[in-house]
Amino acid sequence: SYTLNIVGADVAGAADPLSYSIDWNDGSAVQVLTAAELAAVSGNVAHTFTDDQDGPVNATLRTISVTVNDGDGGSTLQTRDVTVNNVAPVATVSGANSTVAGSVFNLQVGAATEPGTDTRSSYTIDWGDGTSTNLNAAQWASAAGSFNHTFASANPAINIVVSATDEDGTFVLGNKLVSVDNALQTLRVGGAPDRQSGLGGQWAAAWTNPDVAIVHKADYTNAAEVWTAAKFSGISPQTLAGGDIYTGDIGVSGQSQTTSTVRQEIDGKEGLRFELQDTATELTLFLSRLFAQDDGGAFFESGRVRMLDGGGNVVGESVFRADGASGLKQVQLTSAIGFTAIELNAGVYNGVDFIYGGYANASGNFGSGVTTDGAGVKHGSDFLVDLVEFKLPVLGVPAVLS
Repeated sequence: SYTLNIVGADVAGAADPLSYSIDWNDGSAVQVLTAAELAAVSGNVAHTFTDDQDGPVNATLRTISVTVNDGDGGSTLQTRDVTVNNVAPVATVSGANSTVAGSVFNLQVGAATEPGTDTRSSYTIDWGDGTSTNLNAAQWASAAGSFNHTFASANPAINIVVSATDEDGTFVLGNKLVSVDNALQTLRVGGAPDRQSGLGGQWAAAWTNPDVAIVHKADYTNAAEVWTAAKFSGISPQTLAGGDIYTGDIGVSGQSQTTSTVRQEIDGKEGLRFELQDTATELTLFLSRLFAQDDGGAFFESGRVRMLDGGGNVVGESVFRADGASGLKQVQLTSAIGFTAIELNAGVYNGVDFIYGGYANASGNFGSGVTTDGAGVKHGSDFLVDLVEFKLPVLGVPAVLS
């Protein structure tokens, strides 16, 4: 809305009542006002310019002409220049904030609006990945604001830009920022039954996968000790070469600290390691025999998991403690840096060092190291692994691993 202020005067005063003719110079009809009508709006006449001149120059000079007439043949013409600027169309562009490479992403575009009378003839969606979709007005209307696209590769900062073309040029309706994540596949080991049946072999089958090697060592801090393969069968868990599975769950045989009657539990300085053939970005651990208020005490069994890259560098680490008396615990991790191995230990940090076999307190901080009661029984953190689930980029889909 544009407001033109008009003040008219005549020496004859009321003897010559004035009238006003306004030519807005935009193709609209000439507007005629009496002196009373002008007075009723306090001299402020509003008008809406519905469009600028078509073409790439989006600012049009309109010369408004006002003729005042006294009814006796006397008249005066005055002009006023005003620049009418084009207003670009806009639309609401929405969709999910993230998607997965190789899957279908849906973009929603609301109705394009603008105050002018322009007619949009074509539309373009620049998907931000080097591809675009061009549509004429009929195709755009047929889509009813819903557009699908599949991103071929991961990119954390895709900017989708939607544009429209009308008589005045091409304008951005709106945009949508999207993070395209790696397409992932699941690699799972474990989940063995509590008991084997028939001729057995169910435990070994659950923990055997050509893409995962499971190894362990008795003293994680001893760099000279080599990692050796875990055993999915055997009847002598008293030594590291014995069986490493208890009721289908895996740990480390040998029992560095005799804190449990279950010799396969990870305890003391023991380490359990899962080595992958490929690079993973997500991890879910399903743990068992990780108890709160272990052995009736006030402390919580705890541990840590480390993620390592192909060079053996720790690229991620998380500490965890028991949730309750069930002994079950689920730990989920995502790493911006791909990892090819994970290592598990029992214990807790004391603020500086990792105390192997130590307990956490209720807040997750250091509670106690391994203790021995009056009966000579040792108490400390220990646990087993029921299932491990890795998420890896799908083969053939380019991955972004920083």
